[in-house]
Amino acid sequence: MSLLKLLCTWPVLCSALLLTRLSAYSAAPPAGTWKLTVYQSSSELDLCLVKIIAEDNQRWRATVIARGVPDLDLVAEKLSITDRKLVLTLNLAGNSYTVTATLPEQPAVNILYGVFGRRPDMLLPVILERTDQQELDPKKSVRQSPANKAFVEAVGTANQERQRELLRTLLKQHGENPIAIFATVQLITLLADIEGQTKEIQGLAQDALHLAAKYGPALEGNAAWRIGEALLNSSKNQDLAPTYLERAIS
Repeated sequence: MSLLKLLCTWPVLCSALLLTRLSAYSAAPPAGTWKLTVYQSSSELDLCLVKIIAEDNQRWRATVIARGVPDLDLVAEKLSITDRKLVLTLNLAGNSYTVTATLPEQPAVNILYGVFGRRPDMLLPVILERTDQQELDPKKSVRQSPANKAFVEAVGTANQERQRELLRTLLKQHGENPIAIFATVQLITLLADIEGQTKEIQGLAQDALHLAAKYGPALEGNAAWRIGEALLNSSKNQDLAPTYLERAIS
C-alpha cells in the first residue's frame, strides 16, 4: 500500500504542541510556518503546515496547524533543533515518522530540503517551504506533477527498450526533480543486465547521488544502497555493486 493510500485512511486527531529547548541555532530561520511536501514516485503530497515559534523561555514550540488530507490523524511528537539540523517526529495514527532537514548558514531562507520516513531503507525526499498559508486545499494537496506522470507511464510500459527510452527522457526533462532519483534506480536496474553499459550506469549513478545529497546524507546513502543492490542482483554488472554498497554504509 502506498504512503498516500495509507495516510488517507486515518481519522482526525487534534493538533498537538511540542516543545524543545532552543539550541545554539536560535536565530530567526527555523521560526515561522512551513509547508511540508512529500515526494513519492507516483504523486506529491502537501502533508501539513507546521508552525514553529521561538518563545521567550528559551524553548521552541511547534504546532501542526493544517493537514493536506482533512481526516488525517497527524500530531507533532518530538522536535530537535541542534546546530544546523532540524529533526521533527510526526505521529501518524500511532506510527512515528521522522522529518530530517538541514538548516542553511544564510539567515533568510525559504526552502529546506530533507527526508521523511520510518526506517533508513524507506525514505522519501521532502521540501519544507516557508509560507504565509494558514490552511491547505485538499483538492490541490495531492497531485501528479509532470515528472510523476512521466515515471508512472515509464514503469507501466512492458517493453523494456521503450521503458528505458521513457526514463531517459524523464531524466532529461526533470533531472532536478526528486523523482529523478526513483527514475535513475529503475533505469540502472534495466541497464544492469545489458553488456557494455558501464559508462552510462556510472554517469546515471553520479547524477542521482548528487541530487540525493541535496536532501541530506541519509537519502544519499539510501540511493547508493538501492543502486548497489540493483547491480548486485544483475547478470552483467555485479562488479560495479561494491562501489555503491560501500558508499551507502560509509
